[in-house]
Amino acid sequence: MCKDLVKKFGFYLKFVPDEFMTENVCMEAMKTEPNSMKFIPKDKITKNMCKIIENGSNAHLLEHIPDELKTEAMCYNYMLMDGNISYVPEHLRSDPVRNPLPYFKEELFRKKGVI
Repeated sequence: MCKDLVKKFGFYLKFVPDEFMTENVCMEAMKTEPNSMKFIPKDKITKNMCKIIENGSNAHLLEHIPDELKTEAMCYNYMLMDGNISYVPEHLRSDPVRNPLPYFKEELFRKKGVI
């Protein structure tokens, strides 16, 4: 029943009791409404759920993903969208060659002629 409900209305996931919040139910909610991820407890978020937001259009959801599941692609798309590195884990922002995320914002401003 929960799965059918969130399949139509993803935001109803916030009313699903924790014991019924399976990966399958959460995935159905996120397919309908990716923003429903914010109602999923961090310890229940899986790599499969993260793939839904990895394409970039839902990069703002990065703050709801546990650091160990964050990928360079997710963080890069988040930086493109927001320019803020506060939700980017340290290990993905420390090496300017492999992980240029903190330097991206400066480069973006440079290209736009702001700095």
